[in-house]
Amino acid sequence: MCGVLKDQQLKEFNNNVFVRKNSDEKNPLIWWGPLSREKCNSSFNNLESFKKQNLGFENNSIDLTNYNGPLFKNSILGNYQLLKSFPNANNSRDLPSHIKKLINNKNKFIGAFEPID
Repeated sequence: MCGVLKDQQLKEFNNNVFVRKNSDEKNPLIWWGPLSREKCNSSFNNLESFKKQNLGFENNSIDLTNYNGPLFKNSILGNYQLLKSFPNANNSRDLPSHIKKLINNKNKFIGAFEPID
């Protein structure tokens, strides 16, 4: 895609919680492109290294690498309902109204289940 993509792939990318049990350089947290330098894309192992690119994204996001606390009801069985006991369970932000209308979304959560007990 080098040479083809000239603009950023997103206008906004923020208010996310990145959760990983460990840091693994073989599986970076973020792959991003295009970048305005010799390499047209790059990988980032943590949120701070991504923020240092000064792209204006993820300023209100949280990186929870090496997290082993409560998160999903039962990820082994594929039940990815977020537990209310997860410390960042209520960090979601409202979607912009034009996005809610576009996707016909009536609730606060998108891409994740609402927290449960």
